[in-house]
Amino acid sequence: MADKENKNRHSEKKPGAGKSGMQILITGIAIIVLVLLVRFVIMGEGGAIGDARNGIEHLKQEEFSEAEDKFEEAVTADPKLTFVSELEEPYLFYTGLANAAMENGNLNNASRYYLEAYKIDTTGFDKYSKFVRDDYHYPENAYLELGNLFWNANSLDLAEKAYKRALQVNPGYGSALTNLGNVARKRGNIDEAVQLYQRALTSDPSLFEARVNLINLAFATNRKSLIDLHLEKFREYYPESEFADYFGGEKLKLEGKCDEALGMLDAFLDKNPDNVNAKMSLIDCNLQVGNYDRAQQLLKELALRMGDSPRLKEFALGPAEKAFNAGEYEKAKQYYESMSAIWPDDPRFRFGAANAMINTGELAQARMILEELMHNYPQSSEIITNLGLAYAKMGKPEWAREQFEAAIAIDSPGIAFYNLGKIFEKQGDTVQANSCYIIASLKEPEMFGLEDYMMEVSMEKAKRIARGDTAGMIFPDYAKDSANR
Repeated sequence: MADKENKNRHSEKKPGAGKSGMQILITGIAIIVLVLLVRFVIMGEGGAIGDARNGIEHLKQEEFSEAEDKFEEAVTADPKLTFVSELEEPYLFYTGLANAAMENGNLNNASRYYLEAYKIDTTGFDKYSKFVRDDYHYPENAYLELGNLFWNANSLDLAEKAYKRALQVNPGYGSALTNLGNVARKRGNIDEAVQLYQRALTSDPSLFEARVNLINLAFATNRKSLIDLHLEKFREYYPESEFADYFGGEKLKLEGKCDEALGMLDAFLDKNPDNVNAKMSLIDCNLQVGNYDRAQQLLKELALRMGDSPRLKEFALGPAEKAFNAGEYEKAKQYYESMSAIWPDDPRFRFGAANAMINTGELAQARMILEELMHNYPQSSEIITNLGLAYAKMGKPEWAREQFEAAIAIDSPGIAFYNLGKIFEKQGDTVQANSCYIIASLKEPEMFGLEDYMMEVSMEKAKRIARGDTAGMIFPDYAKDSANR
C-alpha cells in the first residue's frame, strides 16, 4: 500500500511538470522571435541598416537630400549606430551624416562625422571627398570655422578642403588664404606657403597672422629680401607690437650681431615667455657669445615643458658641445648629465658625458658608461673608439687596440686610425703608426694634419698625401688591410 500511494503521488506531479516545461519552451521561442523581430526592424533591410544602405546609394548618385533623409531615419531607428559595423562602406554613411549636420549648421557634429569617415578610409582622399556635397552656400566664416576644427584634429586634407570651400564663397578671403598657407607650411611646401601668405596680404595688408608667418618663413629660409620688405611693413601696421623686438633680434642674429640681438629677444620673451622659436634663437645667441650657462638654463626650461621633442634634443647638444670644444670639460659634463636626466632614453647625452669624463680623468666612470652603451649599440664605431680611448688612458693599450680595430672593421673612422697610430707609436712601431696617421689624415684632413703626426715620411711626401696625390706610392700592409675592411 505504501508503494502504491507513493507511486500515485509521483503520477500526480507529472502532468504539472509537463505543463511547466511547455511554458518554458513557448517563452523561449517567443523571446527568439522577439529578438529576430527587433533585429529585423532595427537592423534588417527594412530598418536602420536598410535606411543606411539606401542613403549610401543616394549619396553615390549625388542625391544629397534624399541620402541625408535616409541617414537621419537610420539614426532615429538606432541612435547607438550598432549597425554601422555591418555596412560595406561605413565611411560613406558618416560622410552623409556629416553632410546632414552641415546643412543643419552643426559644425561640431559635421567635423566629427567627416573625421570619422576619413579615419575609416584614407586610401584616397579624392575617392572620399567627391561624396562631400559642395552645393551649400554658407558664409565663408562657417567654412573657415569647420576648417579650423579639422586643423585642430590634425586632419590637413579636410582642413584644406574646408578652407578652399571658403574661397569659393569669397575668393579674396584673407583668413582662408592664411590658413591654407599654414597647411602648406605644415606639409613642408614652403614656396606654396609663401605665395598663399602673399596673396592673403594682397587681399588685406593688415592681416597679422599672415605677416608674422611669412616673416618667420623668410627667416627660416634665409630670404633676406622678403625679411626686409615685410619687416618694414610689419612695423608700419603694428608699430607697438612686441613682435617688432623679436623680428629685430632675429635680423641682428642673421647678420651675426648676437650680442646686440640678446636684448631684443629678452624683451620679447618677457612678454611672450612661451614662444619656442624666440627662446631657441636666444639660446643660439647666448651660445655664440659664450654664455653657455644661460643657454643651458633656457634649454632645460624648454625641455621640461616640451618633453620628447627631436628638434629640441638636437638643439640641446649645443651648450655641452660648445663647452667641450672650448676645453671646459667639467662644465660640458654637467650639461650632458642635466639633459640626460630629462631624456634618459637618449644615449647621446650619456655618451657626451662619458667623453667629458675621459678628459676630466674620471676614467672608471667613463668606462662603465661606454661599456654599457656598447652593449646596447654594438655597431657604433664612435662608442667603440671612445671606449678604446678610455682604455688607453687607463694604461691598457692592448684593450684599446682591440677597440680601435673593431671600430675600423665597422666603418673605418679616421679617429680610430689616429688613436691606433698613437698605440703603435708608444710601442715603438713607427711604420704601423705612420700607416694609421696617413689613413686618418686622408679620411679627415682638417682634423688630422699630416705635418703634425708624420715621423718617418718626408714632408714633401706628406704634403702630396694630404693633397690626395698618392700615385706611385707604396703603403705598409697594415694601411692596405685596414682601408679594405
